[in-house]
Amino acid sequence: MRFLGNKTRMLDNINSVIVQNNIGGDVFCDLFSGSGCVGEFFKNRFSIIANDYLYCLSVISRAKLENKSTPKFLKFTKQFGVDPFKYFNDKQFQANAQYFITNNYSPKGNSQFFTEENATRIDGIRIEIDELYKNLIIDDRERSFLLASLVESVMGVSNTTGTYEAYLKNWDKRAFKKLELTPIEIGNVNAIKTNTVYNKDSNELIRTIKGDILYIDPPYTITDYSSAYHLLESIAKYDYPRISGITGRRQELKKKSKYNRKENSPIQYR
Repeated sequence: MRFLGNKTRMLDNINSVIVQNNIGGDVFCDLFSGSGCVGEFFKNRFSIIANDYLYCLSVISRAKLENKSTPKFLKFTKQFGVDPFKYFNDKQFQANAQYFITNNYSPKGNSQFFTEENATRIDGIRIEIDELYKNLIIDDRERSFLLASLVESVMGVSNTTGTYEAYLKNWDKRAFKKLELTPIEIGNVNAIKTNTVYNKDSNELIRTIKGDILYIDPPYTITDYSSAYHLLESIAKYDYPRISGITGRRQELKKKSKYNRKENSPIQYR
């Protein structure tokens, strides 16, 4: 996943600190889990408590930590004769007034985060995932897996440099690829304990949980993640938020992270 601050390249270093200092215990807490790669790496050795303030990222952590491998989707497959990935990739969708992404983030909405074709596919898949869940054809764990897969698949056809604070003025060739819903990859296959994923403010959550190892990796730049990934958040929540500006950022009242603000640091660096 193209995500700011992704710690994939640092996993061996994080592990070496634990090994060299003989740090033991049963529960590993990751309060700013982001793309979920740290919890995924350690889930074969610890029970993981993961948390992220962005819903779209907590969904990704759920997919990685609550599944041993790609779910079987037994009820879905029994009803439709194929797995949901083939089903959605073969299906044709027709945009209407309900299609939030198409009407706001494609040329149809005077924007170019996505081509109209891909935006329509995003909306169609996202809406039907919730319909399947409401009709009890997929369960909560399967829904999270499909949502996480959609969020990651969307990043492969986005007309951006990686974040969603702006779209490219000229179309990147990546954006013209047809959106294919691909199962999110799960590391440490079949290695899973009892893991818990939250979508809360870490400063409040820390007062209510217990663990043995606390891994803290808060934001450390001026980049506001809620702004940088607002579009992925809207796709994951699909809550038809109030939006504004050229980039259609979400306008709900939210606390801005103090970790992004230099003036809130007890040590001022120049």
